[in-house]
Amino acid sequence: MRTSEDVGQSGRYASECCGRQLNFIKGATFWRCPQCQRLCDWELVQAAVSTGDLEDPELAEITVKSAHAVNGRHSVRRVIPA
Repeated sequence: MRTSEDVGQSGRYASECCGRQLNFIKGATFWRCPQCQRLCDWELVQAAVSTGDLEDPELAEITVKSAHAVNGRHSVRRVIPA
């Protein structure tokens, strides 16, 4: 994905020019690199999972537990899809 294109999937992206990472939400527009201010390509580093996309509350809870484990957090929150 390039600067000025629409974000197709929410998540953490890294600029290919400087490796700077930012979170982008689906439907937003990719920015210029915040470090060098150049037009750049963005690479998805970690996709975000929206609990609104999950229909099974138990699966939503498992997903949140997994995300906390990956991010080094020890707290667990129950998430109920909207």
